Amino acid sequence: MFNNCKNIYEIDLSNFDCSQVTSCESMFDGCVSLEKINLGKSDFSFCKSFKSMFNNCENLENIDVSFFNTKNSTSFEKMFCGCKKLAKIDVSKFDSSKCNSIFSMFRYCEKISEIDMINWDMSHLEKRYNFLSSIYPGLGLARAGIVGEGILGAVMGVGILGAVMGSSGTYALLNKVNSINYLFDGCKNLKTIKMSSNFGDIDELLNENEKNEVFTGLPKNGNFYWKDGINCDKLLSHLPVGWNRYTI
Repeated sequence: MFNNCKNIYEIDLSNFDCSQVTSCESMFDGCVSLEKINLGKSDFSFCKSFKSMFNNCENLENIDVSFFNTKNSTSFEKMFCGCKKLAKIDVSKFDSSKCNSIFSMFRYCEKISEIDMINWDMSHLEKRYNFLSSIYPGLGLARAGIVGEGILGAVMGVGILGAVMGSSGTYALLNKVNSINYLFDGCKNLKTIKMSSNFGDIDELLNENEKNEVFTGLPKNGNFYWKDGINCDKLLSHLPVGWNRYTI
């Protein structure tokens, strides 16, 4: 709706009826000058995707999302990515029970100091793949997009790259873009993280062949709180060494 409106400084949608909206994907993506958004108490209960909603809103100073009804959302991917001036993001009441991706959700949120996801449901996060490019571009590029586990039977190759035949007879390279990667990447002032531990399969989400950059760019010291669970140890092993670890 406002994608790449680079010269807008303020948006007032307080009287906007969002009750039938099914996607907010990239709604304000690239609004690099935007400082203020008034969403009132918009009803987002039908919304299935918040992907890249505020992506690269690098001058946005505050946004109230605490009232968002996210019960039907399947993606928060890159929702706040690049929001360098946001000092607070309250997602503690988000309903993530249908969410399959939080990839880069808070990436480069450089001013934020605390994130509370302690009551989130992480059980539906997926291991996924992204088309990089066609091996035979002369025959036409494979359609870019995200594909799920169902494609794995057609994947050829090993490691982080494979190839899948497209409908045009081309082969496309696949790259893992697991749905938790880069979650806190570049959050250089983040000192407190509270996170649930009910991941469906954390070993799959943190595959050994990947860079596992969930916590890249965090400060050297901080506090990580999580709900005690048997499947969180591998995630905790990627925290910076100086971080304290606590169970709740």
